[in-house]
Amino acid sequence: MIKLTKLNEPGILEENAENWKSLYLAYKTGDKSVSKNIGTKYSHKEVKTALIKETHGKCAYCESKILHTSFGDIEHILPKSEIPEKCFEWSNLTLACPVCNNRKRDYYDNNNLLIDPYEDEPSAHLFFAGPLVSYISERGNLTGLKIDLNRTELVENRTKHLKSLDGFIMQIQNTTLPELRTALFDDLRKTASISEEYSKMVRDFIEVFESKVSTVNG
Repeated sequence: MIKLTKLNEPGILEENAENWKSLYLAYKTGDKSVSKNIGTKYSHKEVKTALIKETHGKCAYCESKILHTSFGDIEHILPKSEIPEKCFEWSNLTLACPVCNNRKRDYYDNNNLLIDPYEDEPSAHLFFAGPLVSYISERGNLTGLKIDLNRTELVENRTKHLKSLDGFIMQIQNTTLPELRTALFDDLRKTASISEEYSKMVRDFIEVFESKVSTVNG
């Protein structure tokens, strides 16, 4: 999980969110004149496109590239079942893979909130030891357990991703030229850019690896 930044609210939400919210709240209180489909208006193509752009096509929680295997789910950070007034609120919407979305489900505890990748700094709560997520805070631990950030499939994919960096690692370890080592590290850091899959894991790996190389090379 990495820190995300909200883009400008899509026009379709700016124009309709308040009206949709009023209708949705009326539906939730039993108004039979309101169609149940009102609760899905947030899934408009314009909203989905903006969310894909701001999350770089990755799940906001596990950082898997969603569009490789699915359409991705528009996710309510605070569940609409518990906080219906935030159903169409732009700041409450993000993109999640179907697995993370399903595992998170309708969890809500105002005193024990999960990490919000827009409002919180995830690196203050979790870090990677290889392909496994470790936790700095209880809130990070709660988030990881609820979403199961160390589920088998994720760990397997992260392991493969780290394995793909072996070429960089071998070159860096074998070079005796400081200038070449610096250039290789610069290229390695590109694999940890925010748009890349599992960028938090790769950043943590590079930080540890670089400190080891610096120690060896004095």
